[in-house]
Amino acid sequence: MVKAVGELIQGRPPALLIDKLGERLQFERSGTRLYEAMIAKYDAEGGFEGGPSRADLEAIRDDELRHFDLLRRALERLGADPTAMTPGANMIGLASAGVLAVAVEPRIDFGQSLQSLLVAELTDNDGWRMLIDLATAYGQDEMAAEFRVAEQHEARHLELVRSWLSSKLALDARGAPTTTTPQKAA
Repeated sequence: MVKAVGELIQGRPPALLIDKLGERLQFERSGTRLYEAMIAKYDAEGGFEGGPSRADLEAIRDDELRHFDLLRRALERLGADPTAMTPGANMIGLASAGVLAVAVEPRIDFGQSLQSLLVAELTDNDGWRMLIDLATAYGQDEMAAEFRVAEQHEARHLELVRSWLSSKLALDARGAPTTTTPQKAA
């Protein structure tokens, strides 16, 4: 941390902060793709009572895309290349691939695929918290404030995904039919 603060004072971009920004950027890119996959699965299979609508999934996908752009701009403000694959971005890209694989797997239905959203949203929430702490430690208070807004969005996403999974489990426990007619985009 002391080295990073010294880097900021000397006008050099802080390596640790840039790595973690790259990591979050990659995760938001993966999150956008994850929600795209869930929208496609919803279109093919339909939803269920108490589950997400297509509009819900689109809204969260759009938030993920906005968060991606926020991180891209943050990297550029620090003089970093947002297209560079940092070590953290490489690691999270590999980890995210498994979550996305669940969502696109044809043997896993829409309701089951929601579990992949829970994994992603839990990781997303903790990732923003850590990035806020790191930005604050580097004296990037404006950046940290912007990240707090994204963290609030992610907290809402997590709340929604948990409620959708709870609804699905309740329907499954009752043995109730869960699929509704797919609602294609207008």
